[in-house]
This record gives sequence, structure tokens and C-alpha cells, in this order.
Amino acid sequence: MKAYAVLEGGGVKGAALAGCLKGAEELNVEFVGYGGTSAGSIVALLASVGYTPDELLSLMCDEFNFKELLDDNGDGLSFWGGLVDDLMTGGSILKVGASWWKSRGKIREVLAARGVYSGERLEAKLREFIVRKHRSLENAAEITFADLARLGCKPLRVVAANLQTRRGVLMGDLPDSPIQNVLTAVRASCSYTFLFRPVMLHRAALVDGGLASNLPVWLFDEERDRDGFPLLAFDLTTQLGAGVPADSGVKGFLLDMLETGLESGDALLRGASSRLMHIEVPIASDVRTLDFALTSARRRALYNDGQRETQSFFLKRFGEPQAILGDPVGQLEAVYGDRAVFQTVLAGFVQEVASAFPNSGNLRCHVMFPYGGGDHFVIVYQHGMDGDADVDLQLARNAGPPGDAVRTESPIVSDWASVRARPEASGMSRPQVNKVPTSRRAIASVPVFDLRRAPTVEDGVIGGLNLVGALSVDSDRSAADAAWENNDGLPSVDFVQILKRWADVVGRVLN
Repeated sequence: MKAYAVLEGGGVKGAALAGCLKGAEELNVEFVGYGGTSAGSIVALLASVGYTPDELLSLMCDEFNFKELLDDNGDGLSFWGGLVDDLMTGGSILKVGASWWKSRGKIREVLAARGVYSGERLEAKLREFIVRKHRSLENAAEITFADLARLGCKPLRVVAANLQTRRGVLMGDLPDSPIQNVLTAVRASCSYTFLFRPVMLHRAALVDGGLASNLPVWLFDEERDRDGFPLLAFDLTTQLGAGVPADSGVKGFLLDMLETGLESGDALLRGASSRLMHIEVPIASDVRTLDFALTSARRRALYNDGQRETQSFFLKRFGEPQAILGDPVGQLEAVYGDRAVFQTVLAGFVQEVASAFPNSGNLRCHVMFPYGGGDHFVIVYQHGMDGDADVDLQLARNAGPPGDAVRTESPIVSDWASVRARPEASGMSRPQVNKVPTSRRAIASVPVFDLRRAPTVEDGVIGGLNLVGALSVDSDRSAADAAWENNDGLPSVDFVQILKRWADVVGRVLN
């Protein structure tokens, strides 16, 4: 199955994200693009330039010494951590005041620079990893997104937060990316507030993307609307141990507010996004985002957690993920929804057509969805076609009667005899037409729109609906005999209303 990957921020917990990619690889998921925020942007970059999940295990768990990314090798972390703890844990006013007064010089210095560390070591380490995969970039003054695209790397997109506009900043393989330097873009996405100094874009300060969108599920919406591929969103969630109460002090309250700000908006977006597989990886509460002293063994445990939770997600959802994801129909079922749900819908569709038009004869119906980058449609769900040669029919997007409905974005009624006589006129090949049983005489098709997203309204016109497939029903009677057409040879108004109503039902039961 081809898919896009979006990886959440999480500081040193990023090793779990590498494990998620390993779990997906073992289920034959092929990622066609990577995106992420903060630590997620680091893993996304490394995967984009060609590191396998096994290689990421070594990089994230052994080679990535987080303290080496800090200008003083982390010596100042305990100093600044102590000051913050004194303030947040409610120590005596005199003690807190004395500590902060004694440190006023360092505090002024950090406030002026708006961060403790420069982030330059992070850029240098990432450059080292990229050059290891692509030696041709060794002497490049800078490494751009265009350089990576030229070398055949997978599309990469990362998010930072712009403190001037109070908005997220999207950077990546896009012509309007405000930063083209890959290393600078990832550093901006990772610039945890006051730990790393912001990246300056003109007069605007760019900081950790988690402030804008910690799990940016929208990164590849435009591409996904074209190719129909799903999105796997890997989410690191903090889990309290059994019987462990939440921190009710001032420090816990402030941290809860920060976490809510980071997570709540993305949770709403996940609910509005289509073809989204949201994979949560529970992380023990004692693994903190900025625990730069986290041992290699603990990071390997996080990697294993990500691998296990990813496989568990697919197992719970699909039962036998290897079998389901091994063929086009199985992959699309994984994307669009449970077969049993669609079979119930299609049975209801056929029943209403037969009831409203009793001369319809023997009926079959099916739903086609895009596959192979969106250029072809395949039958994914069907009713009444078991054992028929065309049960696995694949057509070009605009071919055949379903293609006419997709192209015109309106219901159509067609005559199979006319298509058989001149298949090329409808974009079908002779072998494709020969798959359709000769007993089939009429077919009606209607486009299916994704109705899980609320349509937008611009200038009084409703729009923004994404066309995702085609619903069709065919008969062993002619359209005229079945009364699907009126005396003028046009589709019956009542029949068209049935087609549209059931296409809307399909559009609402999508995953």
C-alpha cells in the first residue's frame, strides 16, 4: 500500500517514530512522501533522503547523541532546569528571588538571544547524515529541497511557527516555500522555545512547529485529493501509569495547558481529514521531551514501542494486514472502509432500485475508487457480481460509463451494446469490454463525493467537495424497458434522485 507519513513532534521520543516506520515497512506500506514537526521533521528528513527503518534504529538510538547538539554539550541544562523548577514548584519567594538575581546576567543574555542554544550543531549533524547518503552534496554551500528532489528523494514537508503572524509556516518541496535550505527549515521546526534560538525569516522569528501544528495531517491534502493515497499520522501520546495521579501543582497545571495547546487543534483537524489512519503510540510519562540524557537502551525500547503499536493498529483494524494490503482491492478497502458496511449499503441501493423500478430485472452494483496515483479506477465493493469476470474490472479514470459520470460529475445512463460496438469511443479496450457479461444491457453511474468534510461556501456557491469514486448499477434489461429513461431518452428524474441519494450514503460511510 502506498501512503504518506506525517510524524508528530516529541523531542527525544523521536526514536518511537522511527519504529513506526519499521512497523509499516513490515506490512509492505510504501511511503511516497514524509512530513512532520520538530522531532518528527528530523525522522521525516532522514527517511526522505533514503534511510531505511533499520538504519534509523542505529541513527536515532546510537549515533544521535542529543547532548552533542547543544553548544555546551548540555552543561547548562541542569542550571536552567533548576531555575525553572524553583519558579514552577512554588519554592520560597526569597529562595527563588535570590537564585534569579544571582543569574540575572545569564538570563539577560538568553532573553536577548531568545534562546539558550544556537541549533548550529543540529544542522551540522543532519548535514553529516544527508551527505552520508548523497556524496554529491558534500561540498554544497547549502542543501535545498530542490537538491533532494533532483536526487530522487521522497517529498518532504516540515512545519514551524511564525511568532510574528501567529501562524504555522509550511516549508518543503514547494515553489513558495519561504525557506529552501533543508537544514535551516528542520532547525526552525525543532527550535523548542527558549531552548534553541529562533530562526529569523526577515523580521519574523520561527520557532518549534508544535506551537502551530504538532501533528500536521493536512500537509499532503492536495496530492492526496489527486492520487487517493491514505495518510498515516503517527502520534506520540503520554500515558500515566496505573494508579499514578496527575501532577496537581503549579508546574503540572502549566504543563497541562501547554500540552492542551499543542494537541487540541490537531485533534479537531484529524476528525476533519479524509483517508486518515491515526496511529497512537503511548509513551511512558517518565520519558520527557527534553530528556537529553535518555539512554540508548531506552531509545531502543521506544523504537520497539513504535514498531509494535503500528502493527497492532493494522491488526486490530484489518485482522490480517499482510493479506489485505497485498493487492489493490485490499489496499483500497484498508483506505475506504469495512467491506461489510459497503455490502450493506449496496444491498440497500439495489433493493430500492428494484422496488421503485420493478421492471429493472437482474441487478448488480459496485463502487469504484482510484488506484495507481489516481489514474485508474478499480471495483472495490460490489453486490451481485460474485463469480463474474468483471468483478476485478479496472478502468482509466475517465473510461467507460463510470468514467463519464466522473468526467461530467453528474449521473448518466448508458447502453452496454453501444459501448461494445465501439469501446474505444468510451476509452475502454476490447479485453475490458469482453469482461462484462453479454447479458448486461444497461448501466447507470453516478459520481461519489467525500461528504465527511463540510463543503465551503464562496460567493454563495457551495464547493470544496472532493470527488472520490463512482457508484454504478447495471441490469439485464435495457434502460427503456427498466424505465430508467423517459420517453425522450433522458434519465428518469426519480431514478436520478435514487442514484444521487445512495452516492451520498457511500460518501458518508467512507473511513
